[in-house]
Amino acid sequence: MKRTAHLLSFALALLIAVTSQQMAMARGMARDASGQVVLCTGQGVMTVTLDAQGEPMGPVHICPDCALTLMDFAETSIAVESAAIHIQILAQTPVDALQIPVIPTSAQARGPPLFV
Repeated sequence: MKRTAHLLSFALALLIAVTSQQMAMARGMARDASGQVVLCTGQGVMTVTLDAQGEPMGPVHICPDCALTLMDFAETSIAVESAAIHIQILAQTPVDALQIPVIPTSAQARGPPLFV
């Protein structure tokens, strides 16, 4: 058991060392900013390379700083579906049920002022 823990910790440390070097190399190989446009999209930051006329050339490159956010992309469809269900439920709920009653409170020593 102890040997497995040592091997696992060594493998994780090696993984961090290798991937950090690859990310540093990816940042170092970036061209100057005059021929690139950075776009913030729903899937993360994208970098598009432009030619002399301002037209996009080649495929869109994914920014290495935001590449890890793509792993969470599979979870977004579930969130969108559940949000749509909640919107449908709220649309069918009568307005009287959505109103929140206002309960007057008294001032408390450690609470905020009453007018807040």
